Amino acid sequence: MSDGEASCEFSGVPDSEDADDGNSAYADEGAVKMKATQQASDEVNTAQQEERRAANIKALEENRHVFYRHQRHLNKI
Repeated sequence: MSDGEASCEFSGVPDSEDADDGNSAYADEGAVKMKATQQASDEVNTAQQEERRAANIKALEENRHVFYRHQRHLNKI
């Protein structure tokens, strides 16, 4: 058996650049999916942050009104 025949037995290891392109395409597809997932996650996080911010602002305004009401009451005493 010559060396050329022996190397054919190892068909699981790609020798051509075409096989590498397939791996690159697979990696690129994975990167695109991961980027899309990250972007969707960022959008959800941003929406949640905006909701929390709005709730915090509302709570602060309510607390401020309560504080001023108590302060006016204490000033009358």
